[in-house]
Amino acid sequence: MGKHADDEVIPINFRLTPQASWHFIALSAGLSPNERPMVLTVLWNEAYDEIKKCMVDQGIALAGMYRDEVADAAIQHLDGVDLYFAVNRAQSEHFRGRTIDCDNNRVFFLPLPPFAWQSSGPAGHSTRSGELIVNKHANHELIPINFRLTQRASDAINRLTTQFSSATQPAFPCLLWNEAYDEIRKPLINQAPVVGWYDRQDVPDTVIQHVDGVDLYFAVSRAQSLHFRGKTIDYENNRFVFAP
Repeated sequence: MGKHADDEVIPINFRLTPQASWHFIALSAGLSPNERPMVLTVLWNEAYDEIKKCMVDQGIALAGMYRDEVADAAIQHLDGVDLYFAVNRAQSEHFRGRTIDCDNNRVFFLPLPPFAWQSSGPAGHSTRSGELIVNKHANHELIPINFRLTQRASDAINRLTTQFSSATQPAFPCLLWNEAYDEIRKPLINQAPVVGWYDRQDVPDTVIQHVDGVDLYFAVSRAQSLHFRGKTIDYENNRFVFAP
């Protein structure tokens, strides 16, 4: 894109976890040679399936573009890093309301709260990207908090909530269980507790609970809540972990 191109600027519509933010900042710092600075670019990776004859969504992609080739108006700031959100309007729907995390140099979306959202498909799932709608008035099941927070974890959640909030759009912390599907072995692989942030207006009042100085949305299913039973969550090395 030329510096004076009139391409539509797509507003950033996602959040970064602290881990992703620090990863993006480190990448940005390492991208730029002195003679020609670069800007970190967020894209949506997709490819054409020659067998199915259709485009196949693949995921988030990061790249570097020379700063002098990106229009000034296209540079946006998010959680301490300047970004070029190089997607079209349709692709931006994959990012809407999501939180990006990073682990082992891989960027990915945190799972959506399983019952804070409704869609045109089964509860907690979407039949097509971009159809997720916040259902603030649904009678969702409240999963009682069954864990404790250390002082470090409480302080980190409150500090980051303030950081992610704006004057007009306060953020709200949600605790989730991060799991992934293993395509080779086929089971769900349990990973770790994670904290994400959503706009406060998108969290039903009926699911807000208080624990150790923090107002929190415990956004898990009843089965996932068993991972937390009797545990204490701590914050160390910029991550939320179960205390030993």
